[in-house]
Amino acid sequence: MVNHEVIGGRLTDDEVYDLLSHPHRISAIRCLRRQDEAVSFNELAEYIAMEVEPDGDIRNGELIGQIKTQLHHAHLPKLLDAGVVEFSRETDLVRLTAEEELRPFFTEVSRIKVTT
Repeated sequence: MVNHEVIGGRLTDDEVYDLLSHPHRISAIRCLRRQDEAVSFNELAEYIAMEVEPDGDIRNGELIGQIKTQLHHAHLPKLLDAGVVEFSRETDLVRLTAEEELRPFFTEVSRIKVTT
């Protein structure tokens, strides 16, 4: 367990663990961390689908649609409110903005197997 009262002056450990409490947010952070640049909203949803249903068909419109809806209405706003990501509605791109603040938690995140 990481022992920081406040990360980067913004997030407490409890807030970070709350952000990491859902498999879609874990997958989103994992995806964004692996990219050098911003990722499209659609690419992010497809990445999450591949992690959630590794044996499934990511071309399955229903699965991708469900993930996009959840990402748009629940997970992306939570990450945005925490200042962890930026999202441009004009370009439909998502970018990780809090890599330094989350770095102590990345080892733990990388070990988490995503299941629903």
